[in-house]
Amino acid sequence: MSRGATGKPSAKPGARSSSKPSSKVRAPKRTKGGTQSSRNHRFKGFSQRIAELKIEPVRRGRNAIIDDAELESTFSYFRDSFLEWKELNLSENFVHFSRKVSPLCDSLPQVLHHSDRIIDLLVEFIEKGEKYSEEALLSLLAHLAHDLGERFEKHFERVVKTVAHLAATHAEIEVIEWSFTCLAWLFKYLSRLLVPDLRPTFDLISPLLGRAQQKAFVARFAAESLSFLVRKAGAGYHRL
Repeated sequence: MSRGATGKPSAKPGARSSSKPSSKVRAPKRTKGGTQSSRNHRFKGFSQRIAELKIEPVRRGRNAIIDDAELESTFSYFRDSFLEWKELNLSENFVHFSRKVSPLCDSLPQVLHHSDRIIDLLVEFIEKGEKYSEEALLSLLAHLAHDLGERFEKHFERVVKTVAHLAATHAEIEVIEWSFTCLAWLFKYLSRLLVPDLRPTFDLISPLLGRAQQKAFVARFAAESLSFLVRKAGAGYHRL
């Protein structure tokens, strides 16, 4: 996190002023790629977040093998991440979530079978807005999308509404950052499924673009995410 820099005084206290005119002072340069909130915190722009995500967007009707671990039918990104977070996150909200989801994710086939229930639990506990569990829950949401691939498409609207609402209303900067990272991951991973028809995605994002009053950084993030998908759609059109 970067904080706004404090400007240096032009002269030491008590120093005599010079009769020689000072050189022209240049205005400080504005740093691009981030949106500044009222707390003077600079958020990463959507494009920067996307560039930092090293994932291959899912293709419809094709399950691309990315690494050797995926060759095992029992391997699950969700379960692998869940076991790590279970050791790291001891917040009451996440422990409660863990007890409910643990019997549903022993293997990838089980995760796929219980995916609707797992989504319900993730949305339920994310909506609680409990700061100390949100990073783990939002991370697991992205990992579940990785397991489900195009099956996640039917949950996309509900999930985006939940995470966007969290980003727009939560008071903690860290939670907003985690929400934006989760959304950027979902938009990039599912981009090939979304670009053939952007109307549903536009209808989903448009409340964040001005239909309802939003914080400036939330509106900008929404605009940049939609712009990313429009550019993807345009690139696909020109290749035809």
